[in-house]
Amino acid sequence: MRKNQFLVVFFFVFSMSFGFGQLASFRNFSVENGLGQSQVYCSLQDHKGYLWFGTRGGGLSRFDGQNFESFTDKQGLINNYIYSLHQGRDKVLWVGTNDGLSKYNGKEFRTIKVPRFENHFAVFNVAEDPFGHIWLATNHGIFTVYGDSIRSLNNTLGIGERTVNAIFFDKSGELWFGTGNGLFSAKRKDGIGSWNVTDHGKRSRVMKNAITCITEDQQGAIWIGTYGDGVYVYNRKDYFRIDLKRELYKQTVFDILIDENQTVWLATLNLGLVQVDRKTKEFTMYSERNGLGNNHVRSVIKDTWGDLWIGTSGGGVSQFAGKLFTHYSTSSGLGGNFIYSIFRDHSGKLWFGTAQNGVSVLDGGNFSQHNLQNGFEAVKVKAISEDHDGLMYFGTEGQGIGMLSAGGFSWIDPTHKYYVRQMVCDSKNRLWAATSGSGLVCITDQGKTVKVLTVREGVIHMRLTSVYVDSRGLVWYGSESAGLACYDPETGTSRVLTKMNGLSSDAIRSIVEDSQGRIWVGTAGSGINCVSVGSKLKVIKKISIQEGLHSSNVYLMVFDLRGNLILGSESGLDVIDLNESLEVKSIRHYGKSDGFLGVETCQNSVWKDKDGKIWFGTINGASCYNRSNLQLNKTAPILSILDVQLFYESLSTKGFVNNMLPWNSYRPFDLDYDQNHLSFIFKGINLKNPEGVEYSWKMSGFENKWSPWTKDQRITYSNMSPGKYVFLLRSRNEDGFINPTPERIEFTIAAPFWKTTWFILIEILAGVLLLLGIVQFLTKRVRTKAKAAQKEAEFARNLLELEQKALRLQMNPHFIFNALNSIQGLIGTENETKARYYLAKFSRLMRQILDNSRNATISLEEEISTLENYLLIEQFCNGHRFEYEIIADLETESSFIQIPPMLIQPFVENAIKHGFKYDADDSRRGKITCWFKEEDDGITCVIRDNGIGREAAAKNQQASNDPHVSRGFNVTKERLDLLSANSNGHQVRIVDLYDDNGTVIGTEVQLFIPL
Repeated sequence: MRKNQFLVVFFFVFSMSFGFGQLASFRNFSVENGLGQSQVYCSLQDHKGYLWFGTRGGGLSRFDGQNFESFTDKQGLINNYIYSLHQGRDKVLWVGTNDGLSKYNGKEFRTIKVPRFENHFAVFNVAEDPFGHIWLATNHGIFTVYGDSIRSLNNTLGIGERTVNAIFFDKSGELWFGTGNGLFSAKRKDGIGSWNVTDHGKRSRVMKNAITCITEDQQGAIWIGTYGDGVYVYNRKDYFRIDLKRELYKQTVFDILIDENQTVWLATLNLGLVQVDRKTKEFTMYSERNGLGNNHVRSVIKDTWGDLWIGTSGGGVSQFAGKLFTHYSTSSGLGGNFIYSIFRDHSGKLWFGTAQNGVSVLDGGNFSQHNLQNGFEAVKVKAISEDHDGLMYFGTEGQGIGMLSAGGFSWIDPTHKYYVRQMVCDSKNRLWAATSGSGLVCITDQGKTVKVLTVREGVIHMRLTSVYVDSRGLVWYGSESAGLACYDPETGTSRVLTKMNGLSSDAIRSIVEDSQGRIWVGTAGSGINCVSVGSKLKVIKKISIQEGLHSSNVYLMVFDLRGNLILGSESGLDVIDLNESLEVKSIRHYGKSDGFLGVETCQNSVWKDKDGKIWFGTINGASCYNRSNLQLNKTAPILSILDVQLFYESLSTKGFVNNMLPWNSYRPFDLDYDQNHLSFIFKGINLKNPEGVEYSWKMSGFENKWSPWTKDQRITYSNMSPGKYVFLLRSRNEDGFINPTPERIEFTIAAPFWKTTWFILIEILAGVLLLLGIVQFLTKRVRTKAKAAQKEAEFARNLLELEQKALRLQMNPHFIFNALNSIQGLIGTENETKARYYLAKFSRLMRQILDNSRNATISLEEEISTLENYLLIEQFCNGHRFEYEIIADLETESSFIQIPPMLIQPFVENAIKHGFKYDADDSRRGKITCWFKEEDDGITCVIRDNGIGREAAAKNQQASNDPHVSRGFNVTKERLDLLSANSNGHQVRIVDLYDDNGTVIGTEVQLFIPL
């Protein structure tokens, strides 16, 4: 080993020791942040939540928690040197300056006329009496405001023209004022305008001091700040000091604040901010060493959220947010502000590894340094650990691992030039070190044995970033680009988990174990992963920006005593509250505005004490997180609608000045129909956590649901319809507390004149009159056309009936000729009986034809009877060469079914005439079958014969040179065509019938007649 010859006693004797205090959670604002000037003499919070700071030359600065806005003489202030601020019960802001008085009504500044004096008129203090009158403490005495001017009360009070520094009304209405010569009080006499004045300097010589400020506590005691003699309390009987140990000896106190906890805060000339615990009588000083902007403090106020705002002379404004975080830096005694590693040893000392300046040790509130001056190297200390024997180990950047033992400080030679990233000691006293470039290192036997595990021994990568030993004794280490590995020192086996196996990234930065034995892995740019440990390593949960992290670039991880997972990144801390199913319940972020002054954390630079305090190393020092000081923010943001814009221009520029009230309030306003594009700009003041404010809104009359919560501070509605609207706005803080009463703005968008009631009534009346005229005209026209159409329809109907009768009569001559010719043949053969029978049948058939011809329709029963008579006559006329059959397959009585007359006969006639012309050697006997079948919406009639078929019949007709055309068949088709003009669906289908050999065996006519 390389060993420096320093005994441990020598080592510590020559360590530089510092007794600097810790930094409190101060957040400082000055000119570079937008403050008008660095000397802040007075402070105030108005009813809208804004902070106002009066400066010496920079005018007024208004602060919303994020941005400053300055008001000077250019905006109407009488003077830019501000001494005092007061907001009256009428919400008017009074500004006392070095040369006069201004007031601000929430819209504009106005100047109050003051008497002319040889020198300036300085207003040091402003107070309000029980009647709402404004009183002024000035360099020319006491004045009160009447309208837009002021009047002197010096003669009334009998004090003459003298400088009055402070003025105050107590709860009983008694007036107190302090001058350069002491304390005075005054009570009204029974008469109006008369006062009994008491000079307290005559009662006690200590009250002859120059008085700077006056206030009252809850018990009614008067607290008096003096110039050069600290603070006195008057309990209505005696005057006494509060600093029993003379803590405020010869100190000037410019302001006194007594909060709701009866804690007293004093603004002093050179002690900074002094806290007085009235119960214990203890004094706590907060100065520049603790992070205060300047030791010269002029004012102190407490805001609605409980934070203190301290105005300093030269250091701007400091915000004191309590002690959730305690910060340490070089001004506190640290050797450097880059804190790369933190470790608490067995004796309780807290070690901090710094950049280029060795290590710092915090012991009993004092820092000591180990650097070049006492044998340590000027090198970055990236890791610190301790073995079971009490030896301290320091992992450095390029110098390997150093060891501090009873014999002094020395280097472990085999690790020379190693770049150490993290170190941890396991339960068997083995020190494990993750290095960048040298793999995984195991050190035992007080540094005498060094075992280096490289890629040859199964290490996944030589450039490692982190190492962790879990409760099972397994060694976990992460690499820069090869994922995560789990090494079992007892078996020498390893398991690897990479992006291909489910990790969100192979770039690992931090490793930690939860109470259930699950391993959490922080990555570079891809959030965190939860890994279950079993026979296989499995990623069971991933959390990134999408789930609410402020950054996915995780530098460190630690669990607090409540099981919350805390992540450190370049933007601060995220505290993740998880349920049993590892679902994210909430994520609370802490940045600079929350007291975490270091902001950017260093990789794996974290330590958790047994009492739950957690130490974080940052690039700006070290911060201690004490969750026991965390308080829920139960104060909702104070909400204001800053502006309403019409087509992106403020209403104030659109002629709506009279609708704009002070302090961002609005009267209901009316808009024209084309003024329908509105934008609302708003702000919720939450000085505890300005970035944590979210907003939700609803436009009543346009939508029924509140919008989702968002951080947007502007919403635009376009193309709004005419109607009455109420814009409702609410906000919530980081802990979910919502302001109880939404802000609201009422307005109306008028309807265009053509949509107004009177115009619509006129339109309706005109429309009715026009409609009546049109109806009358159309009625007359329709009647005229109807008469003409009626005549045409009657003529067409008569013509149709005549045509149908003529067609029916056209069939009769042909049939009569054939029938009479056959009967004549019987008479010629002297067969009179048979001739009479067929003549009777023929005459009956003729009567049926004549009767049916008079009707458009006949019953199916009559049609079948006529058809049967016709077939009988044809059978007789053709020498009984065929037989026939009529079948009626009907559910309805045939007498109730109506069809056109003589519709079937032509098809039967055609079958007889052409179908039964068999060859001489053909012995077949003809047969005609007619059957009627009832369908859903009509009657189907099928006429089937067993004749020679249509093709053979056509050849026979051609061969015989017979020019005869079947007029009955064509006439029937014409009838069907004519009837189809008035009825839907008449159909005629003719098919040839064949046997299995393809021989023609007849013809079938299918006729469908709808009912």
